[in-house]
Amino acid sequence: MTRNSTHETLFTEVPFWAVVLHSLALHWISTDNVASILTHECASSGFRTWSKLLQVRLALANEAERLVEVINAAFRKAESYIIDRNRVDLEFVESLFAKGEFLVAEEEGTHVGCVYLEFRGDRAYLGLLSVDPEHQKAGIGSMLMREAEQRCATAGCHFMDLRIIDLRTDNCAFYKRRGYVETGTEPFPSELQTKLPCHFVNMSEATAVKNL
Repeated sequence: MTRNSTHETLFTEVPFWAVVLHSLALHWISTDNVASILTHECASSGFRTWSKLLQVRLALANEAERLVEVINAAFRKAESYIIDRNRVDLEFVESLFAKGEFLVAEEEGTHVGCVYLEFRGDRAYLGLLSVDPEHQKAGIGSMLMREAEQRCATAGCHFMDLRIIDLRTDNCAFYKRRGYVETGTEPFPSELQTKLPCHFVNMSEATAVKNL
């Protein structure tokens, strides 16, 4: 199949209105704390359809157990070569609701991603960005980041802080593409046994107001 025929097949199978709506909705955040896009399903054969409604909204405290499942599944896939343990437990996630908030990405009633956000004066802390392994590489992580950065800016924060493990070079590249820079390092907790030597890298973005 030629390059042109591939494009013709794509736009024949996908209604034009769906492509336009998908493009516009990537930049739309509603006033009731829900962001919506039409996601596409990816397969080895290419794009199949824009058919599933994805929403990003504030999570409720009684959803903590479902957040634990998503977070541990995502970090298990990404960091099993570094550390052999769950990233969080229910008690820990419940304690975070007392200090900050979670945004959750939901597709047809299923939790497929989340991120933690905590406001600290003119700064905000972002952590636990997670996407269910079966839904990765579809833009969900970027959508969660956009919503988190928007909330940061709306709350009057001028900086977004986060930290990653130095061995996660993919993570570092992802955040650098979004404008984050390295600001320092921290030792990994000595009580946690890792398979490889590692430490934390602190990163910050000073342009959270870009979305306003």
